[in-house]
Amino acid sequence: MPHDPLEGIDAIHWDELRRAYGGAEDVPDRLRGFLGTVDAADDARDLVMSALWHQGSVFSASAAAVPFLAKLLAASGVRGRGALAAGLVLIAVGARRAGNADVLAALAGSSADLGYLLRPAQRPRASCVAATPRALRHEADPTPPATGPKSSGCSRSRRFST
Repeated sequence: MPHDPLEGIDAIHWDELRRAYGGAEDVPDRLRGFLGTVDAADDARDLVMSALWHQGSVFSASAAAVPFLAKLLAASGVRGRGALAAGLVLIAVGARRAGNADVLAALAGSSADLGYLLRPAQRPRASCVAATPRALRHEADPTPPATGPKSSGCSRSRRFST
């Protein structure tokens, strides 16, 4: 039987944590969406991109969610893998800017090799980060969308340069 990337998620006291827009009680069920239908995965992506990371801010629920996001990123059968990766990058950038030690520790202690998210030289340019969520909505299409990273001044070869 395959390993459940969300094993232990219900042991977290989500009702004591905060995310953008309030309490984090809905985080476990919404993260399960990455393992569900396309609509559920879209909802999970929205959670990561607007509630666990919001306009550069991270929250106590972000720190608790990072290990599960990393496990989902490495698991098979996950929808929205690009959104997971982008979400982890955005959370890392937000945590570095805010000096959020809890989120940075969660990134450093993750089961996935996420240390590269913590090094300053690997920070994505702001224009790339801003374009990423729009571009990910078209991840099944091999042709870059007109509103994707290239149109925002983010070239593929320099996407994660300083």
